[in-house]
Amino acid sequence: MWRIPVLRLSFALAFGVVVGLLSRPATLLAQNAAVDVDSFRPSAFRGDLLGTATSTLSRAGQWSAGFWFGRSGAPLKLVNTEEDKGNYAIVESLLKGTVAGSVAFTPWLSAAAYVPLILGASGEEPPDSEFGYTKVGGGGLGDLRLSVKATLLGGEAEGFGLAVMEDLTFPTAKKDLFAGEAGVSGTTMLIGDWASTGWRIAGNLGYRMRKNADLIGRVVSDEVVLGAGVQAPLVCGTLYGVGSAESRFAVGSEFGNKYTNALEALGGVRLQVGDLAIAGAAGGGLTKATGMPQLRLAFNVQWSPGSGGADACGGPDGDGDGLADDIDRCPLIPGLRQFAGCPDTDNDGLPDLEDKCPKDYGPKDFQGCPDTDGDGLPDHMDKCPDKIGPKDNKGCPIGDADGDGLSDAEDHCPKEAGPKEFKGCPDTDGDGLSDKDDRCPQAPGTEATRGCPDKDGDGLPDIDDKCPDKAGDAEHGGCPVSSKTVVITKEKLVLLDKIFFESGKDTILVQSYDLLKEVARVLSEHPEVKRVRIEGHTDNKGNKGKNIKLSAARAEAVKAFILREGVQSWRLEAKGYGPTRPIASNKTDEGRAKNRRVDFMIVEMGD
Repeated sequence: MWRIPVLRLSFALAFGVVVGLLSRPATLLAQNAAVDVDSFRPSAFRGDLLGTATSTLSRAGQWSAGFWFGRSGAPLKLVNTEEDKGNYAIVESLLKGTVAGSVAFTPWLSAAAYVPLILGASGEEPPDSEFGYTKVGGGGLGDLRLSVKATLLGGEAEGFGLAVMEDLTFPTAKKDLFAGEAGVSGTTMLIGDWASTGWRIAGNLGYRMRKNADLIGRVVSDEVVLGAGVQAPLVCGTLYGVGSAESRFAVGSEFGNKYTNALEALGGVRLQVGDLAIAGAAGGGLTKATGMPQLRLAFNVQWSPGSGGADACGGPDGDGDGLADDIDRCPLIPGLRQFAGCPDTDNDGLPDLEDKCPKDYGPKDFQGCPDTDGDGLPDHMDKCPDKIGPKDNKGCPIGDADGDGLSDAEDHCPKEAGPKEFKGCPDTDGDGLSDKDDRCPQAPGTEATRGCPDKDGDGLPDIDDKCPDKAGDAEHGGCPVSSKTVVITKEKLVLLDKIFFESGKDTILVQSYDLLKEVARVLSEHPEVKRVRIEGHTDNKGNKGKNIKLSAARAEAVKAFILREGVQSWRLEAKGYGPTRPIASNKTDEGRAKNRRVDFMIVEMGD
């Protein structure tokens, strides 16, 4: 009994499903079937592992070009299933070269094109016409192929990634070489992978749709495609071990049948020298299905500008972005491989290191800066970024937007009408100072007070005057000095002399009587000072608790003295703080003397 195996897979994009291959009784053929028996489909996409696709991202505009050369030994054999021997090699040897190239439209969307060339094909003479094929020989063009791949998640040098790919082949091959399909075929592929420190593991699940063909009694039809690939760093950033395996089984076929289920494995190395990659691999079919060669050899040379750069491979990688610190231009900030490890925050295709506006999307012509009004000047150089204007006018329109008689180019306030003497800026309060130079643009003032009013005429503008309705001394915040020894401010009664007590007691010394009488007089003459808190303070010598009691007793003694002078009791309160609120260092005699004091703090001020 004679049986012929099924065909191999292609690799592709988007998601995958079920497959099939149906078998039929033997039929005589007038010519060789339109079936491509070369199951290996190399990839031109950056980061792919021989024939296994990955989610690896590229830089927008990045391209690659290369050439694959391969030899397949006996990929199509006529097998006697009873003896399990390949009696006739329909295709005994197949030499194939593929010119391939890819381009990235965005970091996540790329396309590739392949031109396969059959450099030499040979096969054994069929024993008789029963087998329905003619002897294979010669060369020619294979089926042209296009691929589109989109990365949905990840795709960096670290972590998980997810992508989809669509692969189309077109029937351009010479018909008698078993090197092309009868019609357009398409493979939809779901891609998942994981990468870390130079390692990458990928898995593919796809479904291939193609026109049915009768290959010596067997119907070759749709297939389910499973793929796996691995990359291992051998010499960090330079030499990698690569391997891939692919299984294909036809829709409707018996799963596990070695004549209808294809399984092939390849292993080799890839050398990366700057932007040049050189790869070599060998392997073969592990089943006897159609397209399974006894031995496959593959060799690739690929040039991809901007792809150079090593993986971290377990070496120092301070920012954890998968690039070793010694080749990472931004070793402390996680970034993208295509930007030599630097981030691109605004995703405008320029790494932040080269982007003058790293947080605003802008074209490369403007070093990554936006040009909102599209007048040819980037916003950071455009004085009118929202209005179109000539470059010689610094991007501003030649006009008079506020209608004040000054062109926008010379108007210091182009959106507000103002007189020429103020360079186009308004003077809202009419005090002779433009609003932009006026500290108080809503209230008229003088040039001396920078446009602010001074109601009491003491030389301090009301905005800075603590007593704006009473002329005072600038030294005392604009407040009047009604006594030689007592000055009223907004916060307190400032005593220009000191109150003295007997040492360690709350007894006021006679020399301080006149000062306290003056305090009482000032309070009586200023009823607007409604309530005052008399605060006693000490230095830090001695027991803290005793010092607090002493300071409270002294504050009460001062309060009692002032009450005897006729000040209402409801206006006064007393409190002792001891050493808890020093105003000078307690490490010196001078500092301690300053800390022993009585303060008169204004609690409530009226009109």
